Amino acid sequence: MKPVLVLSLLLAVSVSPIIGAPADEANSKPELLSRTGGGKTWSDLPELQKAAESGNHDAEAALGEMLVMGDQVTKDVPKGVALLEKAAKANQATAAFRLGKMYDDGDGVAPDPSKAVAYYMQAAKAGVSAAQYNLGVLYLSAREGIKRDYKEGLAWLIVATKHGASGDGEAKVRERLKKTRREAIIAQSEQRAAEIEKELAATSGSNAQNASESAPTSRK
Repeated sequence: MKPVLVLSLLLAVSVSPIIGAPADEANSKPELLSRTGGGKTWSDLPELQKAAESGNHDAEAALGEMLVMGDQVTKDVPKGVALLEKAAKANQATAAFRLGKMYDDGDGVAPDPSKAVAYYMQAAKAGVSAAQYNLGVLYLSAREGIKRDYKEGLAWLIVATKHGASGDGEAKVRERLKKTRREAIIAQSEQRAAEIEKELAATSGSNAQNASESAPTSRK
């Protein structure tokens, strides 16, 4: 049974991955919506598989999710995890978040809080608010192999809330710290959250510049 997280206050705090809408069974060629949230689509399963085989990381993430869930394909968790890991190594953020959730929950893989933190961190730095939230929860949880860090945990919850994550973890942790007269941690967390925001902005700007530099130039 998974332990209660964060000062025994935050219940069911992990945020489920956002998955695309299921295909319309009435269609002869169902549209396979990408689980990446990037608006990528493939007309059918063979097309998706071909894209994944060719090294399309969005397709790898989408197919990996389908294999893990057994959605429109025979369930194959090891193969799905391998595809998700391949996509995550290429900085596909949703794949990283999905792996973090799996290792956090022990869903299809052995629970591994350290791996969960690593994958959540990757997705969090890419701007995935659900990953930012879950990362904060893990820092506050004192799970096996993770040193409890109130400042870092609350800081990530503050960032996650700012970026639209659902859940009232930030408010509950603030309330608990105030009741236990540890307001200094709140101030430190707010300062750390501001630092994280600057780090995220710098990362986002760097990624945009790299994408621009790698884009082909038009010929006149």
